[in-house]
Amino acid sequence: MNNYKKLSIAFSFFILLFYGEIAINIACGPEPDPYDYYVSYFHNDIQGDAYAAFSFTDLSFLYSEDEPQKESQINCDEWAQYLGGDVKATDVFSVMYRADNKTDSLISAWRTKKSITLPDTLKDNTFLKAIAKHKSAFDYYLFAKDCEEASAYAYDMWDPAPRDTTSMDSLAEKAIKRLKKVKRDEFLRLRYAYQAARMYHYSARYEKCLAVYEDYIEPLSYRSAVRGWALALKAGALRWLGDKEQAAFLFSKVFESNPERRIQAYKNYHYIDVSTPSVLALAKSKEEQAVIWSIEGFNNPSLNLHTLDTVYKLAPTSVLNGVLLIREMNKLEGYLNESPLSNDVYGYRNYYYGSDSLQLTAKSYADSLFRFSLHLASDKKYREPAFATIAAAYISWMQGENKRAFDLLQQLNPEHLSPKLQDQYRITELLVQASNIKKGDNFNPNALVPALKWLDEKCIVERKDKVDSFYGQKDLRFSRTTRHFYQSLLAPKYLAMQDTAMAAILMVKGDLEWSQSHTRDSLFKYSSSETINFWRQQLTPTSLLRIKTLKENTPKDGLTEYLVKVLPALPNDDYYELLGTGYLRTHEYDKAVAAFDKLSPNYKFWVASDWYGSSEDAALHADPFLTTINDYPKAYADRGLNKKEFAEQMAMWQRKIKSNPKNAAKYYFAMANGVYQTGIFGNSWYLISYSWSHLDAYVSGTNYYDDDYKHAKQAIIWYEKARSLSKDVNFKATCTFMLAKWEQKKYGYRSVNDYYSSHNYGEPDPLWLFSMKNKYFVELEKYYKGTAFYNQALSECSYLSDFISARSK
Repeated sequence: MNNYKKLSIAFSFFILLFYGEIAINIACGPEPDPYDYYVSYFHNDIQGDAYAAFSFTDLSFLYSEDEPQKESQINCDEWAQYLGGDVKATDVFSVMYRADNKTDSLISAWRTKKSITLPDTLKDNTFLKAIAKHKSAFDYYLFAKDCEEASAYAYDMWDPAPRDTTSMDSLAEKAIKRLKKVKRDEFLRLRYAYQAARMYHYSARYEKCLAVYEDYIEPLSYRSAVRGWALALKAGALRWLGDKEQAAFLFSKVFESNPERRIQAYKNYHYIDVSTPSVLALAKSKEEQAVIWSIEGFNNPSLNLHTLDTVYKLAPTSVLNGVLLIREMNKLEGYLNESPLSNDVYGYRNYYYGSDSLQLTAKSYADSLFRFSLHLASDKKYREPAFATIAAAYISWMQGENKRAFDLLQQLNPEHLSPKLQDQYRITELLVQASNIKKGDNFNPNALVPALKWLDEKCIVERKDKVDSFYGQKDLRFSRTTRHFYQSLLAPKYLAMQDTAMAAILMVKGDLEWSQSHTRDSLFKYSSSETINFWRQQLTPTSLLRIKTLKENTPKDGLTEYLVKVLPALPNDDYYELLGTGYLRTHEYDKAVAAFDKLSPNYKFWVASDWYGSSEDAALHADPFLTTINDYPKAYADRGLNKKEFAEQMAMWQRKIKSNPKNAAKYYFAMANGVYQTGIFGNSWYLISYSWSHLDAYVSGTNYYDDDYKHAKQAIIWYEKARSLSKDVNFKATCTFMLAKWEQKKYGYRSVNDYYSSHNYGEPDPLWLFSMKNKYFVELEKYYKGTAFYNQALSECSYLSDFISARSK
């Protein structure tokens, strides 16, 4: 590939991403949800929550910023245990972490002046009662508050006041003096030493921070989470003193020992950015090496079996094996679990996962991951071999090996599994069963109903305590599973069996997470964009009528009965607007008028708008019967026809063709214009489509009306009919030019990538080359060269002008 072509491709991708971002911003649409940008059914928490923050997502540094455990809770628990008696950790928390400066001052005064009365919220606080009898503990509590105030630092870039390092140094020295006075109380001695190290660290006295750790913390045998917090300070000090390898190693130890500091340690490890071998060289055990490998693996978004193999060889019993395996399986899902109904022609998945080479790599990787899972299950060293068996079954399902997946599941008794493994077992079993649905198969879909009811209930329970907005919620695993199951698996199954009506109902059913707390009083209310787009793009009038029949006369067959319940009462405005639009697409204009007549009296048809226009002139109106030589810029007007008015006009011309055959050519031409202008290249596309993108014109589509919307095929039939019925040479020239425009629409690309990569720098545009072979241009020149329309088209259409110029040379 020459440099010019590389530059052209790079620039094209830049343009795609740049304008794609603009489109997202203008449309107020979100970027891909970091927790839901690929189809996943294998839950990433079935090995517990200890390492959930490091689950796979390619769109965020971490899956979660929430530490597995709360530092405040651990500290309060330790204090309650230290003080003994009836001290409650919740009381420790309310004083140590909730009290403001005013309350702290009141507590300090109350200690010396018993005449001071504490507020009702504190007078029965068990923590305060305990430390009131424990002078050393009370002294430390007040000292810790002083340290918090000194270390609290709000940086203001407009007023970058320096830290008060003098105060922090003074507090550190005071802490050292005090720890020497509580020699027999290792609980307080450790905490004073920690505060000293902390103050020195924050004041950038890193050598003194290390000295405090080595002299006062390391010799202590007292077991406490504070030891890990202090070790993190030591690691940070070493980092700033230049010993990066040792610092990274110590952060890896904190990562493993202190769940409440795990994310912080992970970030610090990677901020240091040292080579893996240099850190591994400091490890003193295989377990420590396994942790280091895991930290590196959690930061690798690529398919990564090497880390998985290595960690298992080093620490086969560690839960890290399960966490890493799930992470690799989730990566694999992005490649193998398609969402065929998402219409993601230009989206994230198509761009990053769609290439043939990546798909082949993923399929090969699935084989390797399957073998690893089997080994993990059979080796019996891992603590939950059943988990590995379920993983192997799920990988088999992703590979299309349903029989193998079924046989693996049969090896397990779900009643003997943990609750989360039971759930994953049932999900995998349901996937295997549903994959057997196909035309002519003996499988009875009604057998799915009990499992579907279970899945729906899990989804409902999961969302009871959640907010209405679902975007970006990392813990809505069952909600995502439910939606993907209905919309990415079952709906495509029924679509493949040419049952578009049931596929559409399944799309609505998949939106359970949107609508469970609301009443559906219209078809599209509380529906996802995927569902709305499916109904608008895939449902023919025949399918819409069948849905209405199913709703009004629901068969008592189990599955259909269960699914149809999700639909609102039909008919309604959404339904009749869509039915009428469907009839416009199938050119049944009388039926379209009849459907639109059933809309509410004050119903307002949707009108496309100009993103860049003001609120007063943003609406786009156009004459759908206009004859245009150039498609761009589109010819908009102050007034246009709505869908019903357009249908009435087209129906009238259909009738006039029969009642007034003398002028049939004129009517056919007007109708042909109506079809052409309601297509992607026309000015009235919004009469049969609900969205528009210039890329639609060049990428093959899957919608039932794309023959007209993208290729104007019905228009061609009517243009040809009009031309054949007329004796007016200029009119024939006009028809022929419109046929030439249709001929040009045959050119297309398989994908957006092809669209941007097909034009080599310095070479002619392939669409231009294709246009230079337009057979209707030949006819125009041969038969209509002297007409007024020919001369007008020659002066306005660059393709025709180039064609004539090339032939005259």
